Amino acid sequence: MTYRYLSNHEKKAIVALKMHGFSIYEISKALNRHPSTIYYYLRRAGLC
Repeated sequence: MTYRYLSNHEKKAIVALKMHGFSIYEISKALNRHPSTIYYYLRRAGLC
């Protein structure tokens, strides 16, 4: 599935959780998203 749209709220949550030390897997479970979607966003944001 190539659908990777994230809301602004989800983007802020991803960054906040990553800064607090959560893993990509933990973030994906919290937001009910696939881990590759989280990884893709973090790569584009320069945080991974």
